[in-house]
Amino acid sequence: MDAISEFIDTEEPIHHDMVPVSERANMVVHSDDIDDNVREDYEQTRKSLKAIISAGTDSVDKLVQVAEESEHPRAYEVLANTLKTLSEINISLMDLHRTTRELTGVKAAGPETVNNTAVIFNGSTEELQKFLDGKK
Repeated sequence: MDAISEFIDTEEPIHHDMVPVSERANMVVHSDDIDDNVREDYEQTRKSLKAIISAGTDSVDKLVQVAEESEHPRAYEVLANTLKTLSEINISLMDLHRTTRELTGVKAAGPETVNNTAVIFNGSTEELQKFLDGKK
């Protein structure tokens, strides 16, 4: 028996994938490409934050019900703290997007600025009439 099997008092050996210390130094736990690391970390962090937000939103509904039924100040305090925390997590999610865009150099999609070059005259109708009379 190996030491783990003996410790938990089983007769079957426990199969485990242990990496010897000498080989751990050569293990690659991340890609050499920074963009790959940023993308993977972004996806993992975003997934975690969204799961926390989802769970928190579900718990808010229950906390509202508890606070209304008990009318206890502590229940309202817990509800307020939960709402504040969810708000901060949402802000963190938006900061994650901003930081990832900065690291990858991707610009945020938004409305394009349109320069209107078709404006020829900007003034009153009287001024326009004087301008047109002067051109004839």
